[in-house]
Amino acid sequence: MPLPRFKYLEARSTQEVCDALKEHGAKARVMGGGTDLLVSMKQRVIAPSLVVGLRRLSGMDTIFFDPTEGLKIGVLSTLFDIENSSLVRRDYPMLAEAAGQVASPHIRRMGTIGGNLCLDSRCLYYNQSHFWKKSLPICFKQGGELCHVVKGGHRCFAVYSGDLAPALIAMGARIRLVNGEQERVIPLEELFSGEGQRPIAIGTHEIATDVIVPPSHQGSGKFLKYRLRGSIDFPLVNAAVFVKKLNGRYEDVRIVVGGVDSAPLRIKEAEEVLRGGRFEEGLLDKAAEAVREKVHPVNNTGGSPAHRRIMAHILVKEALHQAWKN
Repeated sequence: MPLPRFKYLEARSTQEVCDALKEHGAKARVMGGGTDLLVSMKQRVIAPSLVVGLRRLSGMDTIFFDPTEGLKIGVLSTLFDIENSSLVRRDYPMLAEAAGQVASPHIRRMGTIGGNLCLDSRCLYYNQSHFWKKSLPICFKQGGELCHVVKGGHRCFAVYSGDLAPALIAMGARIRLVNGEQERVIPLEELFSGEGQRPIAIGTHEIATDVIVPPSHQGSGKFLKYRLRGSIDFPLVNAAVFVKKLNGRYEDVRIVVGGVDSAPLRIKEAEEVLRGGRFEEGLLDKAAEAVREKVHPVNNTGGSPAHRRIMAHILVKEALHQAWKN
């Protein structure tokens, strides 16, 4: 499938990127690796008039450790580099696990952490060719007033399917955003609006520059992913847990489930079940049940909603087992 016609700007500074976004608004898109953007453009899911390339921006593909703030990852760092970084594999193994389960080796060599975090939400009715969608009324995500998945629904239920976000949120990561005039650093979970129509809560002329992950020596984590095929596929469900132990008890725990809603879900009810308790099967069952009660996927991707809900329960319990042993 050919790409639609568009103008391409190879930006040399973040100021140039932000100025272009400010001038062109919703008609512009930024591109790091392009592994998701170009596919969507070929399918005519989106058709920007301007694509702003970020590859020439210096210093945005680095991975290094700052003793005060922790691990810093430029948004143009590839998934392959994160997966194979000796620093990440040694001190942040859950992040390396998550990066290594995205798509395929070829895509990981091109795809970036920034692109994976800022993935658009997906739906069986939205991520189709223009020709296919012509037979249906336009949905919320296309600017219409209905949802094909939830009949009578009053919002878009498209699902967020990124793999790195649950792992990074569980580790307490933050993200730096700049708009050319000022910058702000926010908890990563605040990047996600929870709205399927516009899942990324970022300003119209704002871009991410780096991700900051706190020092990891205080705990251990585990990331698990369930998908139809062993590679390529987006998750039907993924789960990340991060635990801190003290005297044989859960001093703190963070549980995040992805692939089941329009944003990664932090399951605080399950965290409260575990916090202060001992590692024992009965307590894990209660936490996993809290996950099952909180997760309510809809039929907008592969796998039935009931099956994905059960798998969220299973993945979280198994991740808690493995994180405790790490």
